Amino acid sequence: MFSKKLRELMNRAGVDCAELARRTGWPYSTVYALLRLKPDGSPKWSTLQMVALALGVSTEEFRDVEELPPYRNSRPVGRPKKGR
Repeated sequence: MFSKKLRELMNRAGVDCAELARRTGWPYSTVYALLRLKPDGSPKWSTLQMVALALGVSTEEFRDVEELPPYRNSRPVGRPKKGR
């Protein structure tokens, strides 16, 4: 389950909801909602990338989470789109 893995990684990094919100630039309520995802809920790939970056881990840390969407060949988070 994603929320369980997220909580585990946050604990390992010594990060609470407020700190993860600060690191990602998201509202506290968004981080809290990620921790409260239903067992069959899954975040978008870009959300997963941002969380991993904020926690200083690879997205591979989430590889054992069954409900995650399959990896897509997408641009890294924070990289501007071409032509902008």
